[in-house]
Amino acid sequence: MKRHHLFSLTLPIAALTTLPAADIVKTDNGIAAFLTDAASWSGGVPPGPDDTAVFDATLATPANSQHRLGGDMAWGGIRVLDPKAVNVTSGYTVSAQVSAGVHTGTLTLGAGGIDLSQAVAPAGVTNAFFGVGCALKLAADQTWAVPNLPAAHDLAFSGSANRPVDFGGFTVAKSGAGRLTLNGANVLTHGTLDVQGGEVFLVNTFSVTTNTTSVGRLGADLTVK
Repeated sequence: MKRHHLFSLTLPIAALTTLPAADIVKTDNGIAAFLTDAASWSGGVPPGPDDTAVFDATLATPANSQHRLGGDMAWGGIRVLDPKAVNVTSGYTVSAQVSAGVHTGTLTLGAGGIDLSQAVAPAGVTNAFFGVGCALKLAADQTWAVPNLPAAHDLAFSGSANRPVDFGGFTVAKSGAGRLTLNGANVLTHGTLDVQGGEVFLVNTFSVTTNTTSVGRLGADLTVK
């Protein structure tokens, strides 16, 4: 009689895991550190496309009021609470890296949008509070919540023609009683700005590209200067 041996073979199966979305807090380092650097974020990991970049009181040194991308980045959203690293004139700014006179790096922003609804401006801030000075591209419909803060420009975008604000075909709902300022030689393209409250300023040579961006449902003031 033949004996038949049965073998049980167990193979390791690699589990496919996805890290949950997280709040990643900006650390209090200087402008020499790029936002792509691990040291610029709590836990040593920069925010990714599902994470929220948080700017709070951890930013305690007023001189650390500007940081550059250092390259393309994608964040799920931005939340601004009570950073103390705010220049009284220009506020806190997420800016582009300048290489050979050219601004490089695009920030892609997901459905988390920009949330300033719980923001607290440091004493003495009168001109600007939170600014974006890099190319911005949206990856989803989103809300920019802008309360009325002591600053003249509560949320401001500024830059040059190579730093456009590209809505990517999506809609931004601007909520809150504060002021959204689009300032400089910049271009707003490919989407809809739904102004639900507060003010929107288009300043200097900032332009809305014809037939590609609509400004709809003006529930507030839209000022062109």
